[in-house]
Amino acid sequence: MIPLTTAEVQVWFLVHVGVLLVAAGWMTVSSLFLPGITGRAAVRLGRTPWTVFLAGLVVALCAAVVITGLSIIPNPVTRFLALVFTVATVILALAGSGGVVRTFAQGMVAAGERPQPTLLRRYGIALVITLTWMLPIAGWFFALPLTLMLGLGCFVFGCFPIKPPRMATTP
Repeated sequence: MIPLTTAEVQVWFLVHVGVLLVAAGWMTVSSLFLPGITGRAAVRLGRTPWTVFLAGLVVALCAAVVITGLSIIPNPVTRFLALVFTVATVILALAGSGGVVRTFAQGMVAAGERPQPTLLRRYGIALVITLTWMLPIAGWFFALPLTLMLGLGCFVFGCFPIKPPRMATTP
């Protein structure tokens, strides 16, 4: 057994907390600075959440195949490309998760409040989402992948314009 000092445990704990704070920041900033993408994503997530999740799952599986293919080639350049592709996929997932934050934030606006949720409310929602990732089994294997899949799906659907719903015409 490898002995760990208290300082090493605290360092790893603080690294994890820092990663969660940065991830929450990415979600909040993307919900503010990408209003078109995250707004369309929030609308699409509110209408059909399963299609958003399935689109994110397909994108994640395709990314996993490409990353695995690049990383098994014994060349430093392809392994570096696999790392770059992994980081880009995670950043796109976090940027798309701004749509998830907007969906929750719009659902929390009360009747007498302003129509746009505040920055603090958005960051609080993003922080709650990322803190669920710390839960031992449910967070690691359910909440984190679910958030990233929804984020990828939100990013994909947010990049395309929304078709207006069909109105029933009366003859």
